[in-house]
Order: sequence, then structure tokens, then C-alpha cells
Amino acid sequence: MLTPTLDKLAAEGLTLERHYVYRYCSPTRGSFLSGRLPHHDHQANPGGQSAFGPNLNMTLLPQKLKDAGYRTAMRGKWHYGFSSTKYLPLNRGFEDHAGYLQGACDHLDESTGCAVDSWQNSAPDTRNNSGYDSWRHAADMVGIIDKQAADPRPLFLYASLHVIHNPVSAAARAARAARAARAARAARAARAARAARAARAARAAALAPRSRHRRSCLRCTRRRSRTGA
Repeated sequence: MLTPTLDKLAAEGLTLERHYVYRYCSPTRGSFLSGRLPHHDHQANPGGQSAFGPNLNMTLLPQKLKDAGYRTAMRGKWHYGFSSTKYLPLNRGFEDHAGYLQGACDHLDESTGCAVDSWQNSAPDTRNNSGYDSWRHAADMVGIIDKQAADPRPLFLYASLHVIHNPVSAAARAARAARAARAARAARAARAARAARAARAARAAALAPRSRHRRSCLRCTRRRSRTGA
């Protein structure tokens, strides 16, 4: 897969060469945000009714950067404590946040069970059910970056997009594009297979020996036609 934009960002920025992940998502996010191994932070994958919250004595990366003079923003999935406001992104170092707090929700209406999990800073996101959520978050991030020229502070933008997470879902235009791409690949493969079969048949015909009996029969036929036999 070619990723020229990500490659450029990595070349001009900072690439993590030593980072620890866990076998599922929440501890991995905690490890990134806290800078600690999962077993020093947490190893649970809390559900919607969980009272889980990380140790508040740990200062998270966004707070460290904010203290150092950064503007801090986040879009996407949190899943790092939501049973109390003290665990929420705005109280853990982010100045600006929009996304969902639990482990998963619907990509289009942000529903999870009988509730809607869609937040913008400290209130429900009124843009809920306005389209594919990862595209909305991506558009938000473009806006955040566009406004950065007017802010003298460096920017830390945490992009934790929903698109890679279950429930597996795709927006209608993405699904249509995927179907068209699959059809195009299938058509190319069929054309390549036909061309290969034709090439094999041509090689086989070129290599096949001519029948001596057939040449003999042709000579006999011509001789008989000349003599009138």
C-alpha cells in the first residue's frame, strides 16, 4: 500500500520506534497516552457499564504537551474512562474533543444499545446522525489544522478514528466505490486469463509437428488431379 502523505508526515515529524500495544484496544490507547506498559496502566477492555478509570495520578501525554505550551485536540474514540467527568478528555489534557467515549458504536448514528454515544467537548454532539462519523471527524481535523496558522502554539492532534473499529460498516458511497473496484479487478483478471489462454494456444499451435501423412495425401491428390485418375 502506498501512503505518500503519511510517509511525508513521518519524515517531517516524529516516528515512535519503541511503543507497546496490547491484544485489544483500551490498554493500547492507555499505553500511548500514559507512556506506560499496559500492565502498569490497565489491561481491561471496559464495557458500557464499567466504572473503570485510569489512575488520575498519571499525567497523560496531552496534559504534558499542554503544559509545555501546545494546543491539544482530539477526534474519535476515547475508551479510557467515562464513568466520571474526571476521566473525560477535557479533564485529561485535551482542550478540544469530539467523538465517542465507549468501546464501539454505530458508524452512522453513534448508537450503542439504547443510548447515543456522541460528544463534543462537555455536551452531546448535535451533529449526531449527520453521516459517516469518521468523515465528520476528518473534516473537523482539517478545520483544526486550517485554524492553526492563527495560533502561535504548536498543535498536538490525536486522531483516533472509528473507521477501523467494529461494527464493520461503510458509508454508501464508500460501499459503491468498493463494489466498482472489485468489479474492475474481476474484469481485468478475466481479460488477463483470456489473453493467457490465447497465448498458450498460439504457442501450442506453433510447436505442433506437421503430419507427414497429411502432406503425402496432398501430394497424391495433386498427382491424381494432373493425370485424371
